[in-house]
Amino acid sequence: MNHPAVTALVVDDSNSFRQHLSNILRVELGFDSIIEASSADEAAELIDSNKHNIGWIFTDWEMSGMTGGELLLHVRSRPDMVNVPFIMMTDNEDMKARSMAMQEGVTDFITKPFETEDLVSKVLRLLGMMEVRRSPRFHLNAKCRLDIGFDDFQQYSAELINISKHGCLIRTSRFYADTGHVLDIGTIYIKPNSTDEEIVSGVEIVRMERDNKVKDHVLVALDFQEMDEPNFRRLRGLMSASEMRQKAMQH
Repeated sequence: MNHPAVTALVVDDSNSFRQHLSNILRVELGFDSIIEASSADEAAELIDSNKHNIGWIFTDWEMSGMTGGELLLHVRSRPDMVNVPFIMMTDNEDMKARSMAMQEGVTDFITKPFETEDLVSKVLRLLGMMEVRRSPRFHLNAKCRLDIGFDDFQQYSAELINISKHGCLIRTSRFYADTGHVLDIGTIYIKPNSTDEEIVSGVEIVRMERDNKVKDHVLVALDFQEMDEPNFRRLRGLMSASEMRQKAMQH
């Protein structure tokens, strides 16, 4: 499997586990460049040195000194590392702590101990999602009303930041603690002010992070799930209109 010329950073206070994980990344997933850190403090120094093109981070959560959660905050505070995949490895099932990590920008969790195939499938899934996100995204000129819901009782109003044929990025208030986590499935309703045709689609939450611009809000990346043909036509029409407007503004 081919990877970009990036380095995977493996962080764990167990030397044997670091070697085991590095071997999986190298042999099973084809990572050529891997560096290891025995603590989150050491990892932060490696990151801040800017000597390595770190493109993936795999870290234990509970370590002495700086924790994996604190390393996450450190990484996401760097504008150049906002989108670096950050995999938290943990045996901690505390959902409140996990929810906080999701809102701070963790990409995914894997529960220790795990089987090799579990990690491989998770990384392959994330690679597929990253490829999807490279598709053209549009900032809509037309104002839209957007709502997202997880059931009949949990509905949130949201602001549409950008959109593609595969998914969208929204800004919304923080979700209730018992729902709105990464991998949760919901439904969005997009209604442009200029038309009566509403776009409805199932969505999966693929990333959440704290919004540094609006207090008590989060940015949520969503992938569309099984959108039917009428709704897909409305989506394509909305993006085509936005693309034409953007090209006209450039000339």
